[in-house]
Amino acid sequence: MTEPIHKGKDLPPVWVIHAASSGDSEAMEQVLRYYDDYMSRLCTCTLYDKDGTPHVCVDAHMKRCLETQLIRAVVRKWLHQHRHRQPEKAADQSGKRERLHQSGPFPG
Repeated sequence: MTEPIHKGKDLPPVWVIHAASSGDSEAMEQVLRYYDDYMSRLCTCTLYDKDGTPHVCVDAHMKRCLETQLIRAVVRKWLHQHRHRQPEKAADQSGKRERLHQSGPFPG
């Protein structure tokens, strides 16, 4: 069995993932920080100057693309959960909206 990529790091708690998928920017930042080293390793390349000296660098554009894909995956999870809710829950929510509109914004 191979060594895990996150060796020595605890996975983010489940509540952080749920918060990130619900739009919490601080939680999303925690998820991005967790995967930062891994994405940097994936985007590392070696460039050579005219003398043949190697220079190891991180392709910033590729790393931003990976970060964007991670954000999209987390948001897609949230969208999938909310699009496939039970119909009775959606009907219940629309009923609440109708009652709110009928009662007006102010009690009285």
